[in-house]
Amino acid sequence: MALLPTGPGILRLRQSGTASQRITLAANGRVFGAWTAVELERDVADLAATATLELWDPLRSRRAFPRAAYTAQDWEALACGTKVVLAIDGEDVLRGWVEAVALRVSGDQIAASVVVADDAAHLVECDASPRGPHEFRNLTVLQFAERICRPFGIGVQADVDVGAPFATIGIDVSETALSAIEKLARQRALLVTSDGLGNVVLTRGGQTAAPAPLRLGEGLDELVFKDSWRGRFSDYYVKGQSTPQRGARLDGAANPLTSGVATPPPLQVERAGAVMTGHSQDAEVTLYRPTVRQAKTQSGGATVQEQADWMARIARGKGQGHILRVLDWRAGAARELWRPNTRVLVDDPFGGVLEERLIGAVVYRYAEDGETTRLRVVRPGAYDLDPAVRERRRDRRPGRAADGTARPLVAS
Repeated sequence: MALLPTGPGILRLRQSGTASQRITLAANGRVFGAWTAVELERDVADLAATATLELWDPLRSRRAFPRAAYTAQDWEALACGTKVVLAIDGEDVLRGWVEAVALRVSGDQIAASVVVADDAAHLVECDASPRGPHEFRNLTVLQFAERICRPFGIGVQADVDVGAPFATIGIDVSETALSAIEKLARQRALLVTSDGLGNVVLTRGGQTAAPAPLRLGEGLDELVFKDSWRGRFSDYYVKGQSTPQRGARLDGAANPLTSGVATPPPLQVERAGAVMTGHSQDAEVTLYRPTVRQAKTQSGGATVQEQADWMARIARGKGQGHILRVLDWRAGAARELWRPNTRVLVDDPFGGVLEERLIGAVVYRYAEDGETTRLRVVRPGAYDLDPAVRERRRDRRPGRAADGTARPLVAS
């Protein structure tokens, strides 16, 4: 039969010979199971998770699973706006809602397409404070995020120190909830992510450990290693300007108030206050490859040295990484799920890597070859936040391109 258009968050019904009942979708007191294919993705770079599930054919289901047979009436439980819970082996991994439903009947076959959105998707698409207020005072990032998320029924947690309160916080009239929260989080070097269970989490990279190391030859079904110097440099210079304080001297001391003591020439004082240079090096880049950037902030923001250090860390972090496929969705003695933003030891003699790295993205997948997990592993610095940038990051739904269209699923 002709299949419905597919994309992130799509649930379809089709004929197939195998099915997994380890993943269930609960809605309105009913539990839907027996899936022919599953792909659930969580990425540190995206706030909300996305899932693709293909449902078991009803005719084959009646023969193989008499008690789990599906009829057209079953889909009334999955109307738009319905709250759903996705579980793996009975452990909740995604709480969300039905965003769209499409049904098709062709002869004796029924096709159902259901788009399921993570609860955190509201923060990506909806305005922060449509009725006001648009100014808050003396709130920490955590307290501010709680106020923004409360109307959506979304909780907020922090597993690190969120820093001191902000004296004044302003919200643009049409600013999204995610943009408003991240604008402050960046100033405290905090990542804004979701636990997939209805909570926003303020954190930093790699606060917890993965369930098991990743070693070549031990459960790794596929490995792709990339090392690139494109965009990496040996020396990072950041140059900026600041307004000199009145009476400042080259040595940083104040000019004397008495007229009897000589003062430095005016031009020398101006240069001391106007020119700032930060310099950081990447020892791994052995060729002479300097780069110079202009500071993104004036005095009072991140220093030019902080910006230079960040440039070196982020380029080094993005320059090297792994795409790995492991068998099953769980690992370790405790059989825990692989999760993003966790530290993991990578032992890859083929790529010459033996060090602790960060899991940036996790894709739980089920297909005819069974249950597998695709992991994107990077150096921790790849997710360090620029201390000078206060704009939002990618303010869009996961699984969608910048223009809002669905991006194709990545094969494992």
